[in-house]
Amino acid sequence: MRNPPRGISSASLRVLELVAGEGVTAAQIARILGVRVSAVRKHLEKLEKHGLVRHVFVRRGVGRPRKVYMATEQGIETLPKLYSEFLLELINRLASIGLGDKVEAVVSSMARDIALKSASKDIESSIENLNIYGFMGSVRKANGSLEIISRNCPLLKIAKNHYDLICMKFHTEILKNLVGSDRIHLAECIVRGDLLCRHRIDVTKGS
Repeated sequence: MRNPPRGISSASLRVLELVAGEGVTAAQIARILGVRVSAVRKHLEKLEKHGLVRHVFVRRGVGRPRKVYMATEQGIETLPKLYSEFLLELINRLASIGLGDKVEAVVSSMARDIALKSASKDIESSIENLNIYGFMGSVRKANGSLEIISRNCPLLKIAKNHYDLICMKFHTEILKNLVGSDRIHLAECIVRGDLLCRHRIDVTKGS
């Protein structure tokens, strides 16, 4: 599930769930939720402002056309998904039939490709580019070391079951390729119970 934009409440997300599919009117949503139509319209206006829903006018029989709301592609992406659960089960099953080494090779290859796509003129820009994958990373420099701080683990559920695969062969490998150095140490890790992931890279001369 993609994180909803700021300002989108749980009540608005409930409205988004009802809009998904063939589309509904504000009055239909109000009847389902047992609230005023005016309250539903406020949620719909907010969702439409953020690009999560759109509306069309549908004429059925005589009378004025009805304003029907439906979820956009971005809105559908915001609804709950089973990406993590599916990927975790896939990795587990591949490992159970003796293909663990193949999985590791593919993950390492993905790490190199992502690093190549994210690489920019400096490490700060590269980490900013990497943030499209959800790491929420930033760079700190102190005492001859370069620290890359990641405030989010986008693969947390999988990493809890496959620490080496995700934290070392994927995330750490991406950073090694970005900075062009093997001298990188995962000092803190969300999976190990820390508040963030902290990778330290030795950048002292002669190292």
